[in-house]
Amino acid sequence: MDMDTAHVAFLRDRYQAALFAAAGKNSRDQSKVWNGSLTPASLFDRLVEADPTPGKEYLEWLLRRYIKGGFDHPVRPKKGYVSYVHPDLAEASRLRDALEAFDFYKDVIAPGKRDIANHVDEHSIWAAVAPHLTSSEANPASGAPSLAGKGKALSETDVLFSNGDWTLVRPRTTEASKWWGRGTCWGRMHTSSKDHLFDENLAKGSLFVGIGPRGKFQFHMDWSDGRNAEGYFSSINQLLKGAPKSLWTALGNVALPMLRESRREQWMQQMPLEWLKPVWDAAPGIILNRIPEKSSGKLGNMPDDFFVKAFEEEKNLLLQKVPPERRTREICEAAVSSWAFNLQHVPENLKTADMFVAAVKGGAWSYDMIKRFGPEGGFADADLRRIAFASVTQHSAYDIGYVPVRLIDDEFLRPLMERKGSHPRWWLPHVPESALGDSGQWLELYGRLLESPGNADDYRHIPERVRRAHPRFFVKAVSLDPGLFDKWKGDVGPGHRAEAIEAALEASKDALLALRDHMTPERVMFALAHHPGAIGFAREIGYTGREYVERALEAADTPEKAHEVVWADWQRISQDDGFLEVAMARLSVEDRETLEGRLSPAGPAM
Repeated sequence: MDMDTAHVAFLRDRYQAALFAAAGKNSRDQSKVWNGSLTPASLFDRLVEADPTPGKEYLEWLLRRYIKGGFDHPVRPKKGYVSYVHPDLAEASRLRDALEAFDFYKDVIAPGKRDIANHVDEHSIWAAVAPHLTSSEANPASGAPSLAGKGKALSETDVLFSNGDWTLVRPRTTEASKWWGRGTCWGRMHTSSKDHLFDENLAKGSLFVGIGPRGKFQFHMDWSDGRNAEGYFSSINQLLKGAPKSLWTALGNVALPMLRESRREQWMQQMPLEWLKPVWDAAPGIILNRIPEKSSGKLGNMPDDFFVKAFEEEKNLLLQKVPPERRTREICEAAVSSWAFNLQHVPENLKTADMFVAAVKGGAWSYDMIKRFGPEGGFADADLRRIAFASVTQHSAYDIGYVPVRLIDDEFLRPLMERKGSHPRWWLPHVPESALGDSGQWLELYGRLLESPGNADDYRHIPERVRRAHPRFFVKAVSLDPGLFDKWKGDVGPGHRAEAIEAALEASKDALLALRDHMTPERVMFALAHHPGAIGFAREIGYTGREYVERALEAADTPEKAHEVVWADWQRISQDDGFLEVAMARLSVEDRETLEGRLSPAGPAM
């Protein structure tokens, strides 16, 4: 500075060199040191500006803290190490705010905290002055510019708690929020720029500002975490660690209307239980899910409706958290209907067949549940067993392999067949062969295996006795995939083999080639009548007579079919005037022009 006081000049001579050395070693200011934008004198001057007092009473404290790294604040560990944030000169304004408040209240704060040397950072300072920031009494001093708006800020603030080292407020206006944000990174942000998220939460009344032993912090009801003075995110539970229960109660009472209104479930799942006690009836399912089993005794006075609603909301194993003396039949039925495994925590004298059925229809039912609560659990009744296993297969069709054979009948199969997204091809192989039947419903099921060409090989899942008794399945499978003919032809007699070949030839022109070893002139003619384009395959397997080309041309009753026939054997057709005349009559204009071009002595036009 141009004119130092004797005190400042003394401190400059004593600390300036050491101060600059510290900036070059361990501060984010080092880049400014390296590029020359920061000099020993300018660095010292910035800390002089951070002291709000005319006589610079706190300058030496600032200098010592900077040189010793006392401004540094550890960040949460990451990847096995702890990094440190070294405040650059932009943070001098934070320190000035804290020192200004300290100087303003130093005559009334606790005696042991009045000496600035007893404070290691601005967090300690804010904790010391916090109780006085919410006081509406006359200020003990005057002339502190940034504290002049205290009265207006308090009139626009809900003071939720102020006692000892802890203060919690809810500002209602932007200006009040800025006042409470003095000395923080987020306070400067709201002052210097437009923060839409901040404005939104402020308008909803979900913005809270606090001061504790570790300094200032803020959080929003719509967030699952908050920020400390430096702007680093931290869980709300961590920010309020060590806070008195009365603070939690005050905060919970304010939060209750908002929680009931919007059911901020994700937020509630992360909040400390101390906070949630006043709002247990807002989301009983979340509360019951979160409370430790060892603490479940605290729920002893909750009404039955609390537990019933909790099970309706939260599908989980929660009955063990209900105090044993509170496990009524209604509560237990709600629990097992929600999550089957809750049945294991139902008192034996309350277990009934209806409750077992409720568990079967609830979530998480599995074959393991039958093993746990089957005959040994008192539910040996055959009808209950059927219901239990039917539910298993509805949850997981693959588990049908566990179902006793005597239970797998038409009645058992129907719901499984009607289940969407559960094609028999996926679960039928798991059914014991002895359980595979031949009733009308079973035959319908086998038929579903052969609904598309891609499923033709599922023919193997049909029992041999059924395949032999019902040759139609063989005929269908071969029509879908002619390659299956030789593999399974032993299932049927000669008549049904011929029927299968005919069905395949009718279904696809490729069957002519796939069944080449079983072709006769009559079958080739049959194939060409349905697929004229198969004339190429006929030639490939040795059927080259004129009659086959003639049959193919006769069957080509559309330009598309004629196109297949002609271009499969156009040279031969062009050499026979009779064939050529028929072909020209059936081809499209474009195909005729192309064929004429090929037959021209000059060849196709280039």
